[in-house]
Amino acid sequence: MPQIGPQITNIDGLMNAAITAVRNFGNATPWWRGQASAAWNLVPSVFRRADAARAERNFTGRFRERARSRYPNCPEKDDPAAWLSLMQHYRLPTRLLDWTESPLIALYFALSEENDQPSAIWALSPTAFNEALFGQNVIFGEQNPQIQNLFLDSFRPEINQTGVAAVQSPEIDIRNLVQLSQHTVHGDSNPIEEIEGNNNYLFKFEVPVGAKEGLKQSLYILGIREANLFPDLEHLAKELADMTFLQEC
Repeated sequence: MPQIGPQITNIDGLMNAAITAVRNFGNATPWWRGQASAAWNLVPSVFRRADAARAERNFTGRFRERARSRYPNCPEKDDPAAWLSLMQHYRLPTRLLDWTESPLIALYFALSEENDQPSAIWALSPTAFNEALFGQNVIFGEQNPQIQNLFLDSFRPEINQTGVAAVQSPEIDIRNLVQLSQHTVHGDSNPIEEIEGNNNYLFKFEVPVGAKEGLKQSLYILGIREANLFPDLEHLAKELADMTFLQEC
């Protein structure tokens, strides 16, 4: 089982969680993930589907065929890691699981859906994770031959690669930049929190329901807002439309 930290009820609690994770990971810099429900597993979106294998190959093939007319800077066709990153950031179900280098951004995503359940903030040591699974205390680059098949399997059904790795996310879109994005890439539906020995590289912190509204207000004051994390005209217009004004500019 992963290590369980204290509940996060305010920004000070988030900072204490960050310090706790860093110290327990031997001062290594964690990755963070926010989930709207503390009951959810650490499994990528495509593997939450019953038709995962068929859906994934259809998604990746059709997205690649149609993306260039909509997005001027598409990756090269032989760069599966970059394609998957682009698909993930535009919310297509993929075998990537999103992480961020910022606990504040993770908290934003933990609070981004309205529900009556506790949310969760996860902390992962990517180097300790890869050491446990591959014997290497590193964050893999997307071109590392040990993990290439994890990406290629999304496009080529004959590979059937299993496993999971922490990978340096290719920065191909401004969303990757502002969200400080990183990824784990998965070859199957086995949740990270069920992998043996995960207490060495994984921490879980819960956010109680009663603390959510105050934390949302704190994040807004700190500039962690939807239009800043999704820096496009649609989200800018949405943020402006929700505002009220006392006088004209």
